[in-house]
Amino acid sequence: MVYTTYRSAFDNPNFSSPYSSYAKNGKLLDNYKDDQDTKNLLEFSEGIYTVEQKNDTIQFNIPRFGQIMGWQYPNAPFTFYYYIHPDVSNSLSVQRGRLKGWNKQTTHYFWNRILGKDEK
Repeated sequence: MVYTTYRSAFDNPNFSSPYSSYAKNGKLLDNYKDDQDTKNLLEFSEGIYTVEQKNDTIQFNIPRFGQIMGWQYPNAPFTFYYYIHPDVSNSLSVQRGRLKGWNKQTTHYFWNRILGKDEK
C-alpha cells in the first residue's frame, strides 16, 4: 500500500490531515518485469509506486510527485504516470495533465491550503 496526504508547514499542530491509500498492484507488472522501461521506473520510483489497468494499457504512477489537485480531491489522478504499452508515447509523461481542472476557485483553495487554512 501507498499512503498520501497533503499538509502545509503552516497547518495548526492539531490539524488532522486525512490519508488516502492506494494498492501498489505490482502483480500487473509481471509480464513487463524484464523490460528496461519497467526496470528504470521501478528504480526511479524508489519502491513508491502504484500500477493500474486502464483498458488494454498498464499505467505506472509515482505518487511522490502528487496528484492533479489532490489536496482538494483525494481520488485525483497522479501527476506522474507512465504507460507501459509499446504503442503509447510517453514523451510528455512528467507534466501530462498537471494543470487540468484548475480555475479561480481551485487556485484560491490551493493557496489557502499552503497557508494552513482548511476551507472548502
